[in-house]
Amino acid sequence: MRRPDAGNPGRARCYAPLVRGANVGLVLLALLAACGDGTPASRHARLYALSTGDAGQTGGSNHALTIIDLPTWKVTRTVAVPGAGRAFLARDPSGRLWVTHHGPDNAFESGAELFSPEGDKLADVATCKGGHRAVFGMGDAWVACEENDFQGALAQIDLGTLAPVTAVPTALRFPESDVFAVTSAGLMGSRIVVAGAVNTGSGVLVLDGSDAAPRSILFGAANFGTALSHGEDAVLLNAESGLVRPPGTIPDVIKMSGSPVVVTNLTAAPSPQTGVVVGDALYVAGQVDGVTSPTFARVAVGERAGAGGPWPTSLRGQAAAMATDGTAVFVALERPDSDDADGLYELDTGTGALTLRLALADVTDLAFAPPSASGN
Repeated sequence: MRRPDAGNPGRARCYAPLVRGANVGLVLLALLAACGDGTPASRHARLYALSTGDAGQTGGSNHALTIIDLPTWKVTRTVAVPGAGRAFLARDPSGRLWVTHHGPDNAFESGAELFSPEGDKLADVATCKGGHRAVFGMGDAWVACEENDFQGALAQIDLGTLAPVTAVPTALRFPESDVFAVTSAGLMGSRIVVAGAVNTGSGVLVLDGSDAAPRSILFGAANFGTALSHGEDAVLLNAESGLVRPPGTIPDVIKMSGSPVVVTNLTAAPSPQTGVVVGDALYVAGQVDGVTSPTFARVAVGERAGAGGPWPTSLRGQAAAMATDGTAVFVALERPDSDDADGLYELDTGTGALTLRLALADVTDLAFAPPSASGN
């Protein structure tokens, strides 16, 4: 692993074609389109929904990327996505969509697919086996992988060339354990945080993008299935907090800050399965299993937010993913009754009430794209 260039972090390179005799004005317009934020002009925000079958299962009945026009909640395109088992969705700084293929638990897949904001296939990218959601920092994409039963791996991909930065992914080992099974990855400022199962519970590795040995932090009974970012902090959701008695024995959420790393325990809803950060507030969906009703809660992860909830809901099913447009919070809910009851809901951030916005089956991940400044 090498330390990426400090200049222009997270921005993919762009190129303007030189055509002899071309109209200069048209070339400049093409250059502006290519070198803007990478997102084709659109006045409408979009929500992207990745469907890969039942959340948490090894198989999948429906693999597709659905593009939704948010002002109208109309589906504008559905793109078939190959593969089996789990997959993850992320949007890079240039607006491209990364679908990372994890595969079934007994047959890991390798690689990620890149799509344009309109859903056109752009490239296949080599990563590592059993990849989790891509994160973007220091000018590169980072994909943490389960790799095998004993150690994980971290693939580093140049956002401009889409080529691996290192010949082989960086091996991830936890010093206090002979096992490190990756469960999630996120950013803590300019550092990468990778969580995984170890012999005695859960461990977290903190990497700075260089060849230096990562910092390791050992936790007890925990399963950090989701890693989120809040400024320079990392926020990890403990999906097993509701399984330990008495309640409150282990934290629902941990916040990791600073250098050296300081860990703060936070109380939310038991066993948060998914969540999203909106300003200084963290919204989570807590659920011990995928059949009962989820409980939502708001947790302050910064100074300008207050706690809220818990808000139980009467809707049975699993909250599989959450996303935000910066104000509203969207939830993908998988209902156990039938696929017809699955859908995308909007969460009332004051009361926890859910409003169905779009019926859509088997959604397991979400990503939001804001509107661009100009367009049709």
